[in-house]
Amino acid sequence: MKKINKLDLITYFLSENQSGYKTKEKHIIKKFDGLIDLINEFNHKYFNFEMTFTQNLYNYLYDVKNIPKCDNCNKEIIWKNRFSEGYRNNCSNVCKHKSKLRLQKQYETNKIKYGDKYLLRNDEINKKRWETINNKIIDNFNELGYEIIESDKFKLTIKHPDGHIFTDDRRILINRLNGGYEISTKLNPISSTFSTYENELNIFLKEKNISVINNDRKILKGKEIDIYIPDHKLGIEFDGLYWHSDLYLDNIYHLNKTNMCIQQNIQLIHIFEDEWVHKKNIVKSILLSKLNIYDNKLYARKCEIKEINNNKLASEFLEKNHLQGNIGSKFKLGLFYDNELVSLMTFGKKRIALGNKITKDGEYEMLRFCNKLNTQIIGGASRLLKNFIRNYNPNSILTFADRRYSNGNLYEKLGFKFIKNTEPNYWYVFKNEITKHHRFNFRKNILIENGYDKNKTEHTIMLERDIPRIYDCGNLKYEMLTPH
Repeated sequence: MKKINKLDLITYFLSENQSGYKTKEKHIIKKFDGLIDLINEFNHKYFNFEMTFTQNLYNYLYDVKNIPKCDNCNKEIIWKNRFSEGYRNNCSNVCKHKSKLRLQKQYETNKIKYGDKYLLRNDEINKKRWETINNKIIDNFNELGYEIIESDKFKLTIKHPDGHIFTDDRRILINRLNGGYEISTKLNPISSTFSTYENELNIFLKEKNISVINNDRKILKGKEIDIYIPDHKLGIEFDGLYWHSDLYLDNIYHLNKTNMCIQQNIQLIHIFEDEWVHKKNIVKSILLSKLNIYDNKLYARKCEIKEINNNKLASEFLEKNHLQGNIGSKFKLGLFYDNELVSLMTFGKKRIALGNKITKDGEYEMLRFCNKLNTQIIGGASRLLKNFIRNYNPNSILTFADRRYSNGNLYEKLGFKFIKNTEPNYWYVFKNEITKHHRFNFRKNILIENGYDKNKTEHTIMLERDIPRIYDCGNLKYEMLTPH
């Protein structure tokens, strides 16, 4: 081999290597005589376990004699599987956000650019953020011919295209704008019998020839059900994020209402506001399935079952067809009809964040299951589950059913055993946004890192920022034991 120093080799492998062909073993054998022997000798000397060839090459050229450690927890960190990227800086995303080195760099940057290491304490940054959001909202109204006379964080004063002026809650008016309804509270008063979203759903159900009762107070002895479908013993509630938060309702309000309906043999569906606004087609499909209305019906036996290795295909399917969207998983099993994915079931390790103990070998969680929108696949869930059990021999499978939409019947039919009802989950909501924010992003340690009082609870800090919680009804927890 012609003598080339490591720096020259690194430069060669990093340049014009988008496809990664330069760092493949076959290419190096042809290009550099004897280099393979040096790489193998180095890695046999310092490592006693198998690695990918690219990782071996990286170790040799960068003189890596030990797997790097996470600067937060000191665990070994993960190889990124690309020569140009090398090793990750931390062992996980959790440690990445906790990394003292990363935080210090961020603090230094913030202090130089904004005069304070904590952005949330910078009045100018908060002011610019508010101005950006406010200007965008004003532009949206202006495009439809409305003139914003006055705007603050709580109220909007608007001049209608016909000339009259009205003032009302900022969030209600923005909701009307997003929903395509008459915005004027003079022409469409807030005191109308139904909310704009309820009106929209009522129209949708009417088009499907479904008879409903609105705002019934008799069934629950004074407690109102927004929409009740007596022929199917199905109730529907629209839950506005901010107005159904713990500023106004306690943390078991939705759960109590669900339980009251169960006592009357009624299944109550809770639709959170953001779900109707952002995932309306999925919500409609779920509701129609409860009413046994489908555009398409297929038999699982006429579908082909395949394991899916294409993460993009699985992710896009879940985002389009599952209310909770995508989640990382180890195993993805799909049913295909005419080469189209029509049903998907995914599995992975049990999620510790849901209160599970550390996963042992053979213990799995069914993470997601859904069919294509408006499609019934008879026997689909059973066939997918049996295929997983047959091919992967699990000792147990855990799964959860969201009580806002599910009564657990599917899992019981599949052979799962009911374990317990879990406590209600919560998200954080901002007054002028139609989005739930996961509590993971507002853990106390993160709030403290951003300058908030360490002596206060996470909940107290968030309430002082006027950011309340909205609670769901908890989950139904199921388990299937599959002894061999």
